[in-house]
Amino acid sequence: MKRADDDDDDDDEGPIDEVAVAAALRRLDATIAKHPELVGPTGPDNVNAWIETLETDEKGSQMAKEPTQQVAFRLPDSLVARLDRHVERMTKEHPGLDFSRADAVRSLLTRALDEIEGTDKHRGRKG
Repeated sequence: MKRADDDDDDDDEGPIDEVAVAAALRRLDATIAKHPELVGPTGPDNVNAWIETLETDEKGSQMAKEPTQQVAFRLPDSLVARLDRHVERMTKEHPGLDFSRADAVRSLLTRALDEIEGTDKHRGRKG
């Protein structure tokens, strides 16, 4: 079974293995039963949150295309603890995604600099 976005030019997908699909659905149901926290609420708010997450992911992937530079610096233990709590918040807000300290630092630093510089994040210009 192929996904619609597969790059393979072969138009002959062949039959769908319904037994395998049913087995996969049963495994998903079992996982949900075991870990109900993985299932988010339904409704427009959840849809909007996912759209925002996907847009953030797209921005992050664009950022990865820029040349990067490794930066190392020391932080007080209390600030590292706050950063770790922020990573936990990010993970709870976006179930299924894993965030690192580096992700949190990039996110917080970008937000802080946008605010300080007065950047309009929707238009990418100062306002």
